[in-house]
Amino acid sequence: MRTDFIHIDSIEDIDTSKASVYDLNKRYMDKNGTMYGLRFNRSQRKVEIIRILRTSNDRAQMIRHRIREKKKQDIKELAELGDIPENSDDRLIEDEIGKENEIDDYYTENNDDSDSDIAATGKTMEPGAELSTIETELKKFNPDHFIKEIFDTINTHRDRFNGVINNIHNSKMISPDDRELSNMLEDTHRSLDIDGFQKIEDIISIYREINEYPRPISFYITHLDPRCRDILNQMQTDKQKYHYILLYEMDQHLKHVYKKLLGFADSLQKIIDEIEMNMASKINALARQNLKDATFTLETTIGEIKTVLTKLTTLEQYIKTERNFIQQ
Repeated sequence: MRTDFIHIDSIEDIDTSKASVYDLNKRYMDKNGTMYGLRFNRSQRKVEIIRILRTSNDRAQMIRHRIREKKKQDIKELAELGDIPENSDDRLIEDEIGKENEIDDYYTENNDDSDSDIAATGKTMEPGAELSTIETELKKFNPDHFIKEIFDTINTHRDRFNGVINNIHNSKMISPDDRELSNMLEDTHRSLDIDGFQKIEDIISIYREINEYPRPISFYITHLDPRCRDILNQMQTDKQKYHYILLYEMDQHLKHVYKKLLGFADSLQKIIDEIEMNMASKINALARQNLKDATFTLETTIGEIKTVLTKLTTLEQYIKTERNFIQQ
């Protein structure tokens, strides 16, 4: 998902006095290609302009290039086997790169610390060093431990989200007459339960099913993408295959639900920002403490959710690395 920029002549064209919480997602680009965004400064209770820097762009381009070349090779091999039409290479590659860009845009867009490692050391990373780092991470990665770790911490995240919603209610800053904010909070709470935590319970049920009373392998194999299906078909025992299916299913479902949780956290923060921006004169000490507690909890939870999403990317790489499952 590419970011749409509002083109401006200079930073002076951005009028923060007219900005609302819904403008905080907007991105601007001046005629020199410099990118800007908006951020709500809670201590000064005003919207301010920030410059957007992309994180480690050179390294990201290198990795993206290697991924593209690997996908070309994989798709070429599948075409030779007759699994896909030969002329579908470019479309499939672009679809996959598009999915990667959707994740990349989120993680790189808002990072003000780009190239911080290089700035600290005064050194540039040698070609291939990033890939070597990824391979090292994969060797240390324990997928089963990671999945169980998520299940152990999900109740903590559930309690935190409920605590944030209670903090917002306890601030008494949203009156029944404020239908926009009231509906936004109610809709977020309802969707958080249905599309967030109930989905987690469904994922735990799938985990138990595959471990304790699995369906035939032929049922699950249709869910796998071609690359993973090829790895599965090389396995010798049903035990190996079910374990692989388990990892694949957990990666797919957890990635989806944690992206949802990140979106819900963003919605709750927007509600808090709207209160602080538009009702500053009405916020008493008790309300301010509730909103401060809610913001602190959200910041902590968002950080943990992003860590989970990063590890889920590692899980996907682990699943699609043949040597992790097939003896060479």
